[in-house]
Amino acid sequence: MTPKPESHPLWAELRANPDDTLKLALADYLEENGDPNTGYALRWCVAHDRWPRVTKSLIMWLTDPTEKHAGKKRDVARALLPVVFFVVLKQAQTQADLKFVTTGYAYSTLAIAMEVLGEVLADLRRMITTERARTDR
Repeated sequence: MTPKPESHPLWAELRANPDDTLKLALADYLEENGDPNTGYALRWCVAHDRWPRVTKSLIMWLTDPTEKHAGKKRDVARALLPVVFFVVLKQAQTQADLKFVTTGYAYSTLAIAMEVLGEVLADLRRMITTERARTDR
């Protein structure tokens, strides 16, 4: 996984206004231009009502639902990911831009946060496919 800049103008728009229509438009663009995992991550976020916390300096996925997080309840709930995502993330943690903070994982750009989520989702799909093939024997 190579970190990429937020070169498409929809990334900046999404950072300011995380509208589902914009997410799906960017997903289409990414999938058509060779980045299916990040496109899938955006679609997954729409389907599961998830979106990272966006601050002035960081983009964060939160890890602990019992932790008191500042901000609106809905925004906090949307930024929480299932624990298994973080297990997979730790196993594949080669991302230089990744920072662990006490309440989650933080990134410098929305594009990188989505790219990492896309890689985690791809790894989970591979694991499930492998397990199904193993148990079907």
